[in-house]
Amino acid sequence: MFGGMEETFARVSKAGKVVCGKPHEDGRFYCDEPLAALARVHEPPNYPERELVALPGWRLDWKGIWRETTSEIDRRKRRGGPSKQASPSSPELPALACCPKCGTVQWLDAERLRVRARPGGPPSSTSRWLIRR
Repeated sequence: MFGGMEETFARVSKAGKVVCGKPHEDGRFYCDEPLAALARVHEPPNYPERELVALPGWRLDWKGIWRETTSEIDRRKRRGGPSKQASPSSPELPALACCPKCGTVQWLDAERLRVRARPGGPPSSTSRWLIRR
């Protein structure tokens, strides 16, 4: 996909956050920059599941890659906090995201992140997040 470059996939940290998945030479992960959030979705009849939600200030660029916008960073500096915006959007998966810390473009993949594949779509029967009560 990237001209011979190895594909990188975002991962869920031990703390339950979607973070950069760029591996270091020793195989460990050091970046840990947040790339998205997980939101719990409740589907009738009581099937809680998670879906990926874009962080405040993240938008699709003209290439179709999710990026943290510099305008949002500037707004945070001026106002001292995140700007008011409409409800967070959910990326349609699979999607690409660029880590704002290390610049690695990586995949947000529903199966690897164990989230529903389509925003507002039906629960996935293969999702490990699907919990039946």
